[in-house]
Amino acid sequence: RVLQWRSLGNGLRRVAEVDSRYQRITLAEADEQYSLLLNSALWRTYPDPYQDARTAHLVLTQHPAPDHVLLLGGAAGGLPAEMLRHPVRSLTFVSLDPAVDRIIEPVLTAADFRALRDHRVRRYYQDPRRFVKTAPGSYDVIIVAAPDPSTALLNRLYTVDFFNELRRILAPGGLVAVGLSSESAYISQAAAAYNGALYQSLRRVFPHVLVVPGERN
Repeated sequence: RVLQWRSLGNGLRRVAEVDSRYQRITLAEADEQYSLLLNSALWRTYPDPYQDARTAHLVLTQHPAPDHVLLLGGAAGGLPAEMLRHPVRSLTFVSLDPAVDRIIEPVLTAADFRALRDHRVRRYYQDPRRFVKTAPGSYDVIIVAAPDPSTALLNRLYTVDFFNELRRILAPGGLVAVGLSSESAYISQAAAAYNGALYQSLRRVFPHVLVVPGERN
């Protein structure tokens, strides 16, 4: 493991590492910024107040009354706290791997830690697709906050079949938010095809699709 970490040459200092039943999870640090890596691939950084605020406020302000919100695939971080700034009545947080949250919770700010224990937050650890299939209620806003579909396991959250399942549990007038990594200065042919495939899949299910560019589309 030491040699493998050195071979990455990322300049990060490992803080914690664990093998869960699903993946190897690494928490690394540089200049008071933490990086969460899954199977040696960077997933997200923390704290990232700009991206968390951008995601939460850009999405939730698209709905006039985001009472019930479903967050799929997200890890504990700054996003729940930003979402709870809105008049949310319930925030259902579904994640496959509880080990991801356990490894990052010790470095959360006090505000982000409190948000996870807010009375409006309900956390479930199970396969997000299974949760959606059996969800008893409906949601005004659904956010798919998963890594890019780089594996077969993740790709299951970016298919037409899954989008149809999400639409089934949307309340009238509801919305779904899903994103992919982008290239801010120049969009290569590969990136265009990658993002275009998701766009066309969404268009097959939802009557209105809005693309907001940035580090993530």
